[in-house]
Amino acid sequence: MINSRIINHTKVCKYILWTVVMLLLISGSLMFLASPSYAQDGEEEADVVWTQPIPISSSRPSSWFPDIAVDETGTIHVVWASGVSVMVADGTQDAYDVVMYTSSRDGQTWNDPIDIFSSPYPGFGSYEVTRPTVHSFRNGVLDITYRYLDVFYAHTPSDQVNYANAKPSVRQLSSSGSAYYSQLAHDSEGLFHLVYTENVHTEQCPNCYHLLYRRSSDNGNEWPILLDISLLPSGSGKPQILIDDKDNVHIVWESGRGGGLGQLADPTSVMYAVSYDSGDTWSLPFEFPAPGGLARNPALGITGTNKLIAVWLGLPEARVYYQLSNNRGLRWSEPAPIPGIYGVESRLDSYAMTTDSAGNVHLVMVGRQNPQRQSLEILHTTWSVQNEEWSDPYIVETYPGDAPEWPRLAIGNGNQLHLTWFVRDQEHIFESDAGRYQVWYASAQLNAPGEEFNPEERSEPTHQPEAVFTMTASSDMVPAATEPAGFDSDLPMNSNLESMESMIILVLLRNIAPVAAILFLGVLLVRLLKR
Repeated sequence: MINSRIINHTKVCKYILWTVVMLLLISGSLMFLASPSYAQDGEEEADVVWTQPIPISSSRPSSWFPDIAVDETGTIHVVWASGVSVMVADGTQDAYDVVMYTSSRDGQTWNDPIDIFSSPYPGFGSYEVTRPTVHSFRNGVLDITYRYLDVFYAHTPSDQVNYANAKPSVRQLSSSGSAYYSQLAHDSEGLFHLVYTENVHTEQCPNCYHLLYRRSSDNGNEWPILLDISLLPSGSGKPQILIDDKDNVHIVWESGRGGGLGQLADPTSVMYAVSYDSGDTWSLPFEFPAPGGLARNPALGITGTNKLIAVWLGLPEARVYYQLSNNRGLRWSEPAPIPGIYGVESRLDSYAMTTDSAGNVHLVMVGRQNPQRQSLEILHTTWSVQNEEWSDPYIVETYPGDAPEWPRLAIGNGNQLHLTWFVRDQEHIFESDAGRYQVWYASAQLNAPGEEFNPEERSEPTHQPEAVFTMTASSDMVPAATEPAGFDSDLPMNSNLESMESMIILVLLRNIAPVAAILFLGVLLVRLLKR
């Protein structure tokens, strides 16, 4: 009887042991099946397909340097610079530099372009290009910056832009008569942050356009703060401004001698500065290290996980480089080339980036997939927030003879890319007064969640009373620099991969530990019964 019981207990223990082993195998299988497969996710994502590009500007000369914005309803707004001639009573012609505007609900049918701002042409021998930017930050209001010797800011209800009697509020933001680029952004507290380039005469550099910063807390009526954040004995151009979810203000720009007519002389570099207190103080400018010695055409983006991405063209090798920051601009990874993309050496071009609702960052630029190719291409590539890598480039359009330039990118409803650029005709590539330049548009639907507009949640725009604007004197322009943003050579490009590996190890331990404990108890029980 005793031996029979021992045999039965032994069989029971064997069953327990086999059961534990099976549980271990099943648990491991389920664990690996449940773990994310990034390669598989990437394969399942459909390729982005762009629509056939269409011209949206009129046939008048010098339709160039566009900008684009999409409001909360999905309406697309595009502005660009142009020049027009008007016949006057005595039979002569007056010339004007204008800001052209058009809009569309679907990207296929566009309203007729109209000029919304105009300034008389001074007869300097070339048009003073207006270089407009457009933004849709507040409910039902468009914010626009443009230049005519100085930089101006204007806002107007978006549903009144096409009305002839619309009277937008306009503010002059510079005073030297020598200002050029401008970029505007707003934060979650309603502060408006503006950067623009303006000539600051010094003995070291009589013609150097510094990067100046202004801020408004009353919807653009007053701009009392004026700071020089470039702090360099050289010029600045092509600034891009980005505000993260903590309202930190990040800026990249191109630096070099000069800045008039938007051009900088070699050697050029790409600089970065950040403010962690809503523009009160700024870091000292940090130069991204260019492997070839020269850098141009900066762009700045941010992923859904708040990782900053800086992209720029490295010369003379014409590779397009990117750098990452995991800590909001305090440290940056070493530069690495974007695979399969080569840039074009141009002093007037720059790149553009935007982020979709899935947190992926989209880059558009003029370049080539092959450095030996003569044709220029509008290229699109995506930084995957999951895979932590760039996608293969997609060709939006190819130009065998004409020259595309200045692509601008906007996101609509979280998953619709809207792209605009202009094209210099081959016969007059750099003869703007004689050129037949046109502005073009294309769009793409992304495999990302949509963000539908709910009109019930939309509040009516609040228009502040008009205020007398007083330009801050240049003597009040003070640097407000803090510790410089540093270059951290110890931050490897695969730092996130290492974090992911650590996370996987922890998950494995967490899942295996209970099964291992059962297995240990089972073996212990068997040994006890054998005694």
